Amino acid sequence: MEVRNEQSKRIPVDSLPHMRRQNTNQSVCGYRSGEFSSFLSQVLKRDVNRMIKKRNFTILILMIICTLFMASCKPSLEIDPKLPPMAANGTITYGLYGLDGEIEVEKNFRLASHEQFEKIFAFGNFIDSDRDYKLLIFVDYQATMFSVNDEEYKQHYDFSAEPQEHVHFKFTLPLLEDGFHDLLLVIVKDPNNLSLDDEYRKQTDLSHLTSVRYSISVGGNNGVKASPDFLQYPSIDNTVLEGIFLNDRTEKLQRLLTMECAFEDNPSVFIHIGNNNDQSRRYAIILLYDWNQISINEDNILYLLAEPNSQTTIPLLLDSVGERGVHNLTAICIEEPFQNVAIDTPRADFSIRIGVNVQ
Repeated sequence: MEVRNEQSKRIPVDSLPHMRRQNTNQSVCGYRSGEFSSFLSQVLKRDVNRMIKKRNFTILILMIICTLFMASCKPSLEIDPKLPPMAANGTITYGLYGLDGEIEVEKNFRLASHEQFEKIFAFGNFIDSDRDYKLLIFVDYQATMFSVNDEEYKQHYDFSAEPQEHVHFKFTLPLLEDGFHDLLLVIVKDPNNLSLDDEYRKQTDLSHLTSVRYSISVGGNNGVKASPDFLQYPSIDNTVLEGIFLNDRTEKLQRLLTMECAFEDNPSVFIHIGNNNDQSRRYAIILLYDWNQISINEDNILYLLAEPNSQTTIPLLLDSVGERGVHNLTAICIEEPFQNVAIDTPRADFSIRIGVNVQ
C-alpha cells in the first residue's frame, strides 16, 4: 500500500484574474476597497481552513495506518524480559523469568492454592544456523498440556530461532493440586529430523535434548512429595555405564541407531540404567515416541532403585509403532526425583535418538 500526502497547491493572490493589488481608494470588481479586503480575508481564511482540515485528515490516516502496522508486528507477549546472558558461539541458553521481566534465580517456586503457574521462557540460539525446537513440559514426570501466550493448551510447543536470535514467550500450566510437584522442561533440538543416516544418529547421543528442573509447592506445603514405590530389578556389576542406554539386546551395550519393523509388530527394546556410584540411586524413567510419552510395561513412568555400582536392564515391548514411515524413539532418566531442586541437582540424562523405520 502506498500512502501519499498530496497537499493542495497554494495559488498566489496576485495571479488571480481581476484580483491584482489595486489602489486602496479605488473599487475592485464592484467592491469598495474596505469591502474587498474583508472579502479577500474571508476567502483566504476559508482556503487555509480547508488546507488545515485536509492536512489534519491526512495526518490522521497516516497515524491510523502506522498504529495498525505496529500492532501487527508487536508480539502477543507485552512483557519484554531481559535477554538471556550472552554465551559462547555454538551453544544455546535458556531460563525462566517472572512476568515482571526479572530472571528467576531460585529453583523452587511457591504458589497459593488455585494460583496458576505462569512464567516467561527465554531462549538464546547462539549457533550459526537456523534451528527448529520443541518444548515439552512434565509435571511429576507426566507430560502435561500447557498454554503459550494465552492460546490453546497443547502437549508441545514448536518454535524456530535464527542465528544469534533470542526468543521468549509466556507459558501457563493447568492449575496444580495442593502439595509438592516436580517440574521438568525439556527442549528438543531439530525435532522433525527423520534421517536414518548413522552419523546423524550418533550425533544425537547426549546432545539432542536439554532440560532444566524446578520444584513447586502449592498451598503452603513446603514439604517434599511422598515418594512412589521404587522398583528393584536384577542387576549386574557395573563400572562403565552412567545414566541411560537404549538398545535391542541384553548382553551388550552396543548402540542401536536405527531399527526396522513391520506395521503390525511390537518390537522388543531394552532400557539399561547404570549407577556408577558407591551409593544407591533412585530414578524416574520416561519413554518418548515421536515426542509423546508412551508407557513402559503399562506404566507411564518407571521408578527404579539402582544398587551401588550396578547396571539394571529392563525389557519392554513397544505397544504400537504407529503409521508407516520413520519415527523417533528416545528415553529420559531423571536422577533423584521429588526433591527440592537446587543449583547442583542433577538435570536429566537422555538416550540416543533411535530412528524406527516402520514398513
